[in-house]
Amino acid sequence: MIFNIEQTTLTFSNEDYKQYNFTQSYSSPPIVTAMATGGQDINVYIQEVTTGYAIVAISAKFSGTIQLHVMSRTS
Repeated sequence: MIFNIEQTTLTFSNEDYKQYNFTQSYSSPPIVTAMATGGQDINVYIQEVTTGYAIVAISAKFSGTIQLHVMSRTS
């Protein structure tokens, strides 16, 4: 079994969502997870996932960083 994995940090500046365009190609939408860094007390969720991008949303306007992980099994 082979996995595609991407990891990145998204920086928010008084924003409540951000789109991340994948660096790898996916034939079906991958699994995407996100979490706030630095002990921030906010709700982070994945609003939309396609084969080309994910939209990460926050419960309120936020300035800080979010860790994003993208995973998919290729075969």
